[in-house]
Amino acid sequence: MRGSAAKKKRAVAQKIGDVKHQCHFLVLLCVIGLVGCASPTLKPRKSLASSALVSQDEEIRSGAGRDAAKVIESGKLYVCETGTIAIYLPGIPEAHLNRVRTLPRRTLRNGCLAPGVARAIAYAAVFNAEILRHLLTQ
Repeated sequence: MRGSAAKKKRAVAQKIGDVKHQCHFLVLLCVIGLVGCASPTLKPRKSLASSALVSQDEEIRSGAGRDAAKVIESGKLYVCETGTIAIYLPGIPEAHLNRVRTLPRRTLRNGCLAPGVARAIAYAAVFNAEILRHLLTQ
């Protein structure tokens, strides 16, 4: 009788332990889901601020074009890689990846929550597209 009562106690204790582990696992999943790889929400800005953002984007793109022209002129070609969840080569279509695979890579700001990643992606897209255009004309 004593042996079966001890077995029952151990079985109940094990079930309680299993439930605790399941609860910890569920809490961990919730935390991962909430924290995850999400970008912060931006509040709508006034028209003056949005025009400043547009000019900033144009500035980034024109700067990337100028930088690409300098690199092409120097003959020391490279491509820029960046990304949020995964690092990739913006501005290079998958069909043309073999054209740039031997070029050195410069890693720009990247990561899910890193500030400035959107600007890095915009820069890399224009820069890499110019490098690819040069390679395709040779």
